[in-house]
Amino acid sequence: MRLTRLIHKAVSMPPRALLARAIVKMRLARRARRARQLDLHHPTHTPESEIPPGEIFRYVTIPALIGADAEQERGRAAVTEHYLAHHFDLLGSGWVEVRHGTPCRGVEGHRFDHAHPISVDPEGKWLHGRINAANLPESRRVWGLIQTPYLPIDWQLDFKSGYRWSEAAWSPDIRYGDSPGADVKVPWELARMQHLPQLALAGGVPLERLAKEFRNQVLDFTATNPPRFGVNWVCTMDVAIRAANWLVAFDLLRSRGAAFDAPFLDVFRRALYDHGRHIVNHLEWHSGLRSNHYLANLAGLMFIAAYLPVTETTSAWLALAVQELGREWTLQFGGDGGNFEGSTSYHRLSAEMLVYAAALAAGLHEAKWSALADYDHRLITGPVALRPAPITYYPFRDKEHGAPFAPACWDRLAKIRDFTAAISGDRGIHAQIGDNDSGRFLKLLPVWRRMSPAQAGERYINLRGTANDPGGPPDCWIERQSKFGHLRAAIDGLLGRADAPEWTAEQRAEAALVRSLANLAPVHAHPVVPPLEGHFRFFREFGLYYYRVGALSVALRCGPVGQRGNGGHAHNDQLSLLAGVEGVQVFTDPGTYLYTPAHDQRNRFRATRMHNTVAREGLEQNRWLPGGAGLFSMVNATDGRVTEATPHNWIGEHSGAGGQHRRSVMLTAVGFEVHDFTPGSGVKTLAFQLGNRVEVAVRGPELRLKTARHALVLRVVGAGSPEPWRQRESLYSPAYGWCEASRAMELSFSGAELRWSVSLEAL
Repeated sequence: MRLTRLIHKAVSMPPRALLARAIVKMRLARRARRARQLDLHHPTHTPESEIPPGEIFRYVTIPALIGADAEQERGRAAVTEHYLAHHFDLLGSGWVEVRHGTPCRGVEGHRFDHAHPISVDPEGKWLHGRINAANLPESRRVWGLIQTPYLPIDWQLDFKSGYRWSEAAWSPDIRYGDSPGADVKVPWELARMQHLPQLALAGGVPLERLAKEFRNQVLDFTATNPPRFGVNWVCTMDVAIRAANWLVAFDLLRSRGAAFDAPFLDVFRRALYDHGRHIVNHLEWHSGLRSNHYLANLAGLMFIAAYLPVTETTSAWLALAVQELGREWTLQFGGDGGNFEGSTSYHRLSAEMLVYAAALAAGLHEAKWSALADYDHRLITGPVALRPAPITYYPFRDKEHGAPFAPACWDRLAKIRDFTAAISGDRGIHAQIGDNDSGRFLKLLPVWRRMSPAQAGERYINLRGTANDPGGPPDCWIERQSKFGHLRAAIDGLLGRADAPEWTAEQRAEAALVRSLANLAPVHAHPVVPPLEGHFRFFREFGLYYYRVGALSVALRCGPVGQRGNGGHAHNDQLSLLAGVEGVQVFTDPGTYLYTPAHDQRNRFRATRMHNTVAREGLEQNRWLPGGAGLFSMVNATDGRVTEATPHNWIGEHSGAGGQHRRSVMLTAVGFEVHDFTPGSGVKTLAFQLGNRVEVAVRGPELRLKTARHALVLRVVGAGSPEPWRQRESLYSPAYGWCEASRAMELSFSGAELRWSVSLEAL
């Protein structure tokens, strides 16, 4: 996979640029060889003498769950017990006890047998042969601080497929993505440790038990994951997210009255310092394309530098995080508020990182403000240059110091909030555009759905054979991962907007927690932000357009493939049409399902035929390289563009590898009329992915799609020589790793034009 990608890059570069790149690569290779030898023969933890002494700062106060829903309280209680027992449900795994020796069920027919139980001793003798020799003494010392009884978590295990990486492997040597079924995202997701803030907020469990579990898991991870060894130091993004979650959980526990012993605090400070040093030395920065990974680096570094005691080093880290976050703010989010990745789920992830980090930067302690006025910029070396002190402050709300971000940043954040509201259902339809990897920065108060194991196994393909285990719990609590309301609440809390009457307890708590990070007073007098009004709204830079006709909501996708043309998280969805009635999805986007474990499924879910547009037989709108080399890029050929967007008419077109396509949509009093123009010979197919709460009936050229209270009637009304409608089995993925059986309706035609209409009828 790597060789194919390198060859493709090489042949596309001018000779002089190729030579320069080769020289840089050789220098980096020599540097990596030296670093490898040092790490293999010397401890990789920062020496104790370099760790800043002193208290870890405080920022967070625990939010009150006023008016909490009883069902959600039961869900949180059940999930808390899962976490305390080291049971995790991540990326479609179902609830699995993650320990050494866990038997795994496999993914897409692929299963690895690494189930080797271990015998754990308090002195850490069991770590021999697992931890490299240079780090073993320190790993054993840290392990010896764990309060027993405690069973270690297997942090290196993909507990879906059973594939296991080695904690003794130097992280840059680790390879992934070329073993079918194995998913490196699974151990990475677990090692983000986003369950720890949820534990810190848990009620009904003694605080001492929660604090002990937090303490033990941090020590467990630190002992068995020395810096730069094992799979969980491969990706800097995950290092950064882990540190932020550690700190928020730690702060929440302290705000509830938990106390921690000095030996643990010494290890914790050093582990945080190791994380910060790793981030600065391994920034995922590139002069051409920077993504959510770099944004995560900055957000994690912001948390580490804001919480650790003031030193020359932590002050330079903080200044770098503030400087770069201000730059990326308006680079990674467009003027319409949408994220440049071309994915609504990555928009959520990036916006979370932005809002939490910005809140923390606005609420820094006095000592940290002083540090930003006088730091040594020369301490930052590498590809990103730090400007000399001081950092510039700008007015922000009623804060004496203001905040280190220009007014344009806050204006952009308000746009981000509006875009978030639009894609999350304020307009009656949840728009899942592009990849959905279920990524989050902080996952404080997830919303849970209760199902029986039998119901879950019947609905979700990925849980078949997992949710019906004999002796399992009577209820299966499943996270509702399509929710965006928490993000709107967090942004409103930072911008000083009042809690909306319709907010849930979780949303109010989210806004309160962000205000505490920013050291802002509760909001009472500011007006509530009105919902998005009107029947027409567009986000041209992102390429998403909304219409509403009574109870019917329509979203149209046409625009850039994201990532400045790389298309790494885009799908072949140009001119796709989504529709919903009062929140019930009728025409849906299929989602993502999997990345590297199943290349065929990755490409299936992003293919043209899986979207509600016109496809040509055997052709894609944009193509990608075969195999692993093309999993996170596209050869952008569509040039998607909208030529008309008014309250009543919309025209979009593209000229992709699959041929030209122009779609015209005209709003009517009861729905809309569509004209698809696709010149050229060959068979074309108009397809619609249907939501699972929709009943379908075929009456000649007419489709009748029923929800509980309405019917959508789709009629083919023009020329085009269409064949009869046919139903085919399809798939729908609401979140990464999750998959449901669904249906698609499609018809084929051979002419250049096809006219059809959709009208809404009340039942």
